[in-house]
Amino acid sequence: MAITTINNGLSQQKGINYTVITDSSADWASVANDTYFYDKTDGLPHYKDGSGNVLEVFASGGSTYTSSKGITLTGSDFTITNGVLSKTFTLESPTATEDMTIFRTDVAITVQEVIAVSVGTSPSTTYQLKFSTDRNAAGTALTTSSTTTSTTTGNVATLSTAAIPANSWVWFETTAATGTNVRITIDIRYTID
Repeated sequence: MAITTINNGLSQQKGINYTVITDSSADWASVANDTYFYDKTDGLPHYKDGSGNVLEVFASGGSTYTSSKGITLTGSDFTITNGVLSKTFTLESPTATEDMTIFRTDVAITVQEVIAVSVGTSPSTTYQLKFSTDRNAAGTALTTSSTTTSTTTGNVATLSTAAIPANSWVWFETTAATGTNVRITIDIRYTID
């Protein structure tokens, strides 16, 4: 059992730059916080965040992230970069009356940013993201009402409430939508509390 620190730069395995190599998970406690590392036993890169949680960047057999506190997330609709998770969804031909569930979180999360971009001719969609433990409720505003017309870099929404409690649903509502052949994509970037 040992860890190896790479002193002459970064090494790369599976597309992730890392500075430490561990022999097994027994060595993970010796890895400094805020560090990407590669584990020889499972053959996967990992990230140890600032709180000491170890996150799997890739997992064999599917996309799974497991922290040292036992928090497990599964699914192919999220990514992780520098400890920030991201959920992205796309809606074709949005109308002015959408009410669409995006995801449910089993753990408390804090949203860092919501950004929207569209494709199509003259797209303009006014939307709001909401959350609640009761999907049938009116919900708490995650974002203010935002309009996205960007077809390039996207429009960043203003957050109303960034903290979402565990066991909450997150959904998307629209109040206006114009344009031809429009597809809107929303990216939600967040951290686990």
